[in-house]
Formats: sequence, structure tokens, C-alpha cells
Amino acid sequence: MFTGIVEATAAVLGRTDRALTVEKPLIFDDSKIGTSISVSGACLTVIAFDDRSMTFDVIPETWQRTKLGTLQPGDRVNLERAMKAGDRFDGHIVQGHVEGVGRVVAIGSREVSSLSSSSPLPPASVHPFLSLQPPPPSPLPRGGRGRMTKGRINPHVLSFARDMREAPTAAEAKLWEELRDHRCMGLQFRRQHPVGRTILDFYCHSVRLGIELDGSIHDAEEQREEDIGRQEYLAHERHIRIIRFSNDEIFNDLPSVLRRISYAIQELPPSPVGGGGRGVGAGAKKEKIVDEEKEIESIAMDAYFTISVPPTLLSFILPKGSIALDGVSLTVAAIEGTDVTVALIPTTLRMTTLGALQPGDPVNVETDMLVRAAVRTVTIPP
Repeated sequence: MFTGIVEATAAVLGRTDRALTVEKPLIFDDSKIGTSISVSGACLTVIAFDDRSMTFDVIPETWQRTKLGTLQPGDRVNLERAMKAGDRFDGHIVQGHVEGVGRVVAIGSREVSSLSSSSPLPPASVHPFLSLQPPPPSPLPRGGRGRMTKGRINPHVLSFARDMREAPTAAEAKLWEELRDHRCMGLQFRRQHPVGRTILDFYCHSVRLGIELDGSIHDAEEQREEDIGRQEYLAHERHIRIIRFSNDEIFNDLPSVLRRISYAIQELPPSPVGGGGRGVGAGAKKEKIVDEEKEIESIAMDAYFTISVPPTLLSFILPKGSIALDGVSLTVAAIEGTDVTVALIPTTLRMTTLGALQPGDPVNVETDMLVRAAVRTVTIPP
């Protein structure tokens, strides 16, 4: 049993007539042969794995009755491990038994700050990832150094960042092998990324997370004060969170470092919008290039997706009820004919494959098993 709360996304590495191989997320370190995992809503069994991949057995029926049959190497899928007894139940009961394939027919969007429980559905012709002006920065608190300012990056800083990329430290090179090419939860990290007058060792914009590696020089009192000032600036002026690791941690306990990075990625601030999408786990927001530093300035959007579902499933779908699309637990916002509209919060758009959907794309559909049971009870004669 699953809950529809996506834990990670992964790229498809290959497929055969009877098997599907995908990337193995870092946090799936407890997976073993026989483990059940929801792959974009379809419950599959692990038959082989290594440090970087997992292979699942797929029968012809699954290829034919789900969107998995359309997957190609490089496509991304949502992943969720089976729920453990005693875990929190944040989504709804999802069996991983896909009942049909729907199609995206429309996508609408609205700024998070303008949504309310009484807001009508927005026009469905606007893609959810439109670049908007960022919120005004909050002032630097008393005690912050405030020596780094927004605006165009100093060319000397850019030059220094390029030099640092050409000659990374041994610890930086070791961690980069684990972060590059979307290897960490499908997210894009940059290395030696300029922000104002500072340079982050590693940076992922889609979750606004910076990673800093500290050598022995950071033990000095003056350097610690500098680190604190820089961290305050990044948090209050750029809304960037920072996690720090020592070089020793990289060399001696890299698996623990990678787990902490994965947990930091998932510990995102809650959306201010109530209701709507619930599944968390990475479609990236559209990036707006400002200048040489390629700094991204964008704001999350709330989106409405309208899906055309098979008519045979309509009796099991209720307004304000639950539905799983590609394995993501969502709330039904409206039903009109065979079209079902769901609302997705920015976190869901960012952390699952739903953020990359376009009109015409297929979607795995599973209705709420409690509704199915209730309907069946009512319709079966005594």
C-alpha cells in the first residue's frame, strides 16, 4: 500500500519486454529484491539493483494498461516506497493498481498569493511556469555583514569561480561525482556558483539550496564569523538555505552526507495555499537569465490540470475527493463530463514529474479505493 506522497523522481535507464530499469535515488538505500515500489503510480517489484539503479519486473498487461509502455530512456518517473506500519498517513490509500490512462487536456495557473478558497478556476491556456517578479527581499538583520549586494556579478568573482571549477579540492570533486548530471533526486546542481560577491561550492536553484564544504581554515574564529555573515545574507536577501559539511565527512562518511542532502531537499517550507496537490517529491521551474551569473529570479505558481479520464472511472471520482495521477495523491477540484480538474501546489509541481506535463501527455489514473468499495457495496444487490 502507498499514500501518493512521492519520495523522489528518477530517470528511466532502459527497458526490455519484461523489465524496466530506473535510477536508484540515494534515499532508497533500504531497497532489496522483492521490494514493492510505486513507479508513476504502478506497483512494481524490484528484481535487481546496484548502487545507482533498480530493475523491475513488468508483465505485458502492465505495459499495455499503463503509461509505462510509452516510457523511453531519459524519461522521468515518480517513485514511492511501500508504506511502513506506523508511518504517518499524509496522502490517501493508493494500491498502485492503475485503472486507466488519462490525457492532459488543459493547464491553468495563478499566483499563489492571489488564490483563495472562493477563487474561480483560472483560464486553462496559461502554462504554470511563467516567470514573474520575485518578492522584495527582506532587510538584513542587525549583526549581518551586509557586504554582498544584489545586481551584476563582479567580473573578478566570475573569473575566480571559473578558476575554482577548473581546480576543485579533492572533497569537492568527490561530492560533485554524486551531484552532477541530476544524480541527486533528479535535481540540477551547479558548482562554484556566484551569488552576489560570494561563491557557493554547490547550488540547486529549484529548491534554493546551497552546499558548502569546510576545510580546517573554517575553524578559525574570524572565518566562522564570515561564514555566519554570509549565511545570513543568503537566507535573508536571496532566500537560499545553506547546509555545511566538513571535508572529513566527505571522505569518511559520504553516504551520511548524501542522506542529509536528500533530507534537506525534502524539508521544504509548506505552501501558503490550503488544499490542492499533496504529493511531494522534480519538475524544474522555468529559469529567467538575468546576466552573466545566470541568477534565477522566479516565483512559484499554483496550477490547475484538467485530465480527460476513461468514462468507466467517473463513478469513482467525487468533487473534493482523492485521486492518484502518476502516483501523486491529489484532490479533485471539479468534474465536467469526462474532464477532471485537480489543483497542484508549487511543491508538487517542483518535486514530481507532474510539473513537466504538457497538454496531450498520458497520465496513469487510480481512483480512491474507499469510494470504489462504497460504490460497489451500493450497486451489488443483496
